[in-house]
Amino acid sequence: MTRTSTERFGIFLLLALVMAATRLHHFSVIPDASWGVFFLAGFWLRGSARWAFALLIAEAVLIDFFVITGQGIDFWTHYCVSPAYWSMPAYFGALWFGGSWAASWMSNLGDWYLPFLGTTALYVGIGAALHVAITLYSRRPGQRAKCARAY
Repeated sequence: MTRTSTERFGIFLLLALVMAATRLHHFSVIPDASWGVFFLAGFWLRGSARWAFALLIAEAVLIDFFVITGQGIDFWTHYCVSPAYWSMPAYFGALWFGGSWAASWMSNLGDWYLPFLGTTALYVGIGAALHVAITLYSRRPGQRAKCARAY
């Protein structure tokens, strides 16, 4: 699907805001969305908006810089800023390309995904029902009565 420049910029802004809101608090109740942001950016902004990748990487580093230095800690000596930290473009790039790849065969998703989900849900439901039935009936008779009263 071809998006206009305005649509691409809007998608980029939304993803950047989500990353900023969640990455600022790495260990808060809301988990860091950075991985999902890069996957979705690759999915929605692939090809025509490669500039977004560099800006999202810069945003991630700047957020980390402000969070670390805001705690009174030197950014360059913080334990998170290890040699592995600088491979961030590689692992975020893998997520970006994964999203881009997923978008390339997404056009036929409607043809097979919903029937797949329905069939999978059917068999999982049957398996869950069998599991409950076998578990309840494999107990001793006295235990079955206790379980029935508990519900």
